[in-house]
Amino acid sequence: MNERRNQKDPMTHSNAEFFARLDANVPKIVTEFQRLTSVPPWTSLTEVEWRDHLPPLLHALFDSTVSSTVSPEAREKSVSLAAAHGEIRRKQEMSAESLLTEYYLLRNAMWNHIDKDVRTPDAVSSIIRLDAAVSIATLASLAGYHRDEYEQVGLWPGVLTNMVKQWEASL
Repeated sequence: MNERRNQKDPMTHSNAEFFARLDANVPKIVTEFQRLTSVPPWTSLTEVEWRDHLPPLLHALFDSTVSSTVSPEAREKSVSLAAAHGEIRRKQEMSAESLLTEYYLLRNAMWNHIDKDVRTPDAVSSIIRLDAAVSIATLASLAGYHRDEYEQVGLWPGVLTNMVKQWEASL
């Protein structure tokens, strides 16, 4: 099974154009996300707080799902960045519901910027993988949001590791 995970995935490799266009649209996705979240509670954040880990998280999500060099390290980075985002939102006194809403709106921003000419039958599997990765990032953010509680019961060190392992096992 490890051999499979370390090989280039033929589906993602065949969607190199999809990955390149999506990756190039990160600035537009971030702008769209900010437009979608231009209401309270996000309007109380500074520009830097608002964007937080978003550009690196998007790049990591794309690298972990639809690039030609998908790797376990990319998935670990996605989970780690998402958890850090959740921790920051908690420190900013945002609600867990707001965090869930952010990921819903992030999905909308992403899908609004998938070029129509890249929406081919070949890209469908990559789109499904990417959507699943956003779900995992949502879970990781919620875990990060509740890190203090996990630490109090001694579970934190393994939470993200287990999340990555489960992601790997689902491939």
